Amino acid sequence: MADPRAAVRAAVERLEAGGRRVAVFRHRGADGTPAVRLSVSDPPRALRPECGARTRKGTPCAARCVPGRERCRMHGGLSTGPKSAEGRERIAEANRQESGTETAPN
Repeated sequence: MADPRAAVRAAVERLEAGGRRVAVFRHRGADGTPAVRLSVSDPPRALRPECGARTRKGTPCAARCVPGRERCRMHGGLSTGPKSAEGRERIAEANRQESGTETAPN
């Protein structure tokens, strides 16, 4: 069996490498066994990269990105994408038209 402390250390290092702050809380579980809880927070807004999408004015957006995404909330960072089959097909068709592909893929 792997050392549980090593697993916690590896998880903390992986999260911190991604720019997230981690706090480790050691406590006893309900049955009295030792337990560990990790509290993970997103990087502060000032440390997140700028969105960079083009605004209607033509300048790059200066808003900060949503954590884990490449765009701000106003430019699709909170979007989960189309959910229905019709919506997915509409997006696929738009992408085909944008790329110049005339026929649908097989």
